[in-house]
Amino acid sequence: MDDARQKEDAGDSPRADAEDARRPESAAKIVERKAFTNGPVRYDRRKNLRYEVDDSAAIHLVRVGSILRGRILDLSASGCRIRTNDRFLVGIYTFVEVEFRHQGMPLRLAGVIQAIHDRNTVGIRFLDVSLRKRQQLEGLIEDIREIGELRAAQARS
Repeated sequence: MDDARQKEDAGDSPRADAEDARRPESAAKIVERKAFTNGPVRYDRRKNLRYEVDDSAAIHLVRVGSILRGRILDLSASGCRIRTNDRFLVGIYTFVEVEFRHQGMPLRLAGVIQAIHDRNTVGIRFLDVSLRKRQQLEGLIEDIREIGELRAAQARS
């Protein structure tokens, strides 16, 4: 594979820079990454920022009819990462429903397993999120962001 193709596959092409720069949140990430890295820059292809969370969660395996319990580790408008208490035995593209609460606010979203990070940690991409649930999710993410900013400010003082 030639160098130009490798760079494009890695997201390091000028075209990837231009595409990412059109999205306001991505432009900031590009500047930040270029300012703090010395080696090749790999771009995060996610559309949405992920926020760290540590709350209980359940993954409902739709076709199997079983539930895996665990902790939600991070959350974005397009997906989440969950660490299950038991080993995760199904593969990617398995349809699931994710159920979790954050500060008492319950949310249940349909999704698909997008990545298996290790035997207990999976990445889930949300599917067909209704307008009402998307608004709930965005409100929840905004709360998480605000709490993170408050904690950071407290840590600095």
